[in-house]
Amino acid sequence: MEQKEADPIIDYIDPNRILFSHRLYLEHCFKILYKDSYIYVKDLRIFSNIDHKNIIIIDKSILSFAFQL
Repeated sequence: MEQKEADPIIDYIDPNRILFSHRLYLEHCFKILYKDSYIYVKDLRIFSNIDHKNIIIIDKSILSFAFQL
């Protein structure tokens, strides 16, 4: 998601900014050509020092986390 879409949702969930230490947006994704259009995919492998059970993905596209179903 773009930051302008994601921030209101995350701010609603965490209004005091204590639950989430980082926020990553569309520009942090890999852009991949898929069936004549581009999709954006988050690759959690970049977080080698963070346990994936501590990561929450909030997105409107299931393809955004296709690398780590």
